[in-house]
Amino acid sequence: MTKTQIVKVKLGDRSYDIHVGAGLLLSAGELIAKAIPKKNVIIITDSNLKSAGHLNSLEKILGKSAIKYKSIVLAPGE
Repeated sequence: MTKTQIVKVKLGDRSYDIHVGAGLLLSAGELIAKAIPKKNVIIITDSNLKSAGHLNSLEKILGKSAIKYKSIVLAPGE
């Protein structure tokens, strides 16, 4: 797994971690599978990241990890 830093967002019962580091896309399936028991996610991105191929890469990684997803692409800057 990629070496990362974890930023904890403290919101009481709604707290969560944000992973920051290079190469995290390759670890996304493993990280999400550990964090979400139902294995269903929504990907929210913008058209710049989609055009760069990152959305397609993430969708493939999630598919290999048996994680169901729906993708929403917004205009840049949203």
